[in-house]
Amino acid sequence: MISFDNTPRADGRRDKAALTTHYAFPTPKELEDLFVNNRDLQRVAAYLNRFNPIRTMRMDGMEIRHSSILAWLLDPRETHGLSDRFLRGFLCEAMRGQSALGSPTALEIAQADLRDAEVRREWQQIDIFVLLPRLNWAFVIENKFHSSQHEGQLAKYAERVKSIFEAASPQHHGLEP
Repeated sequence: MISFDNTPRADGRRDKAALTTHYAFPTPKELEDLFVNNRDLQRVAAYLNRFNPIRTMRMDGMEIRHSSILAWLLDPRETHGLSDRFLRGFLCEAMRGQSALGSPTALEIAQADLRDAEVRREWQQIDIFVLLPRLNWAFVIENKFHSSQHEGQLAKYAERVKSIFEAASPQHHGLEP
């Protein structure tokens, strides 16, 4: 929470423009209000437990089908009507806390126009490849469903992408349930 601090300074004067940041953990009462008999939370849970077409079609264990659906959602040009919002949210979440890796950071992604992204499936043996040539960004998404990554798999993909797109700075992330 950011608030104005009107406490006296060392010289006794008050600085009304000073901003301070206060971090507080939720109280037991606040946690209880959130999780116990919360109608909004119950509505979200009911929504999440609704009909699941992937499970109904018995595709819930098929990694390639999951990748196809995910690639469709990530592609701003597809028919889902989400534009680049899903792609932005996905990449921001993947890059959150990863600023030490360099650009792009989650904040840079949050501020970028990603509508011209190219989303490729099974390109160069990469499950999902996202290319943003105008921004000079490339992302490798390796979808793992009930399997583990092969040793050096993401590094190999990153090298392959670098050799093809010398100017791009690939970011690689595994996708695990």
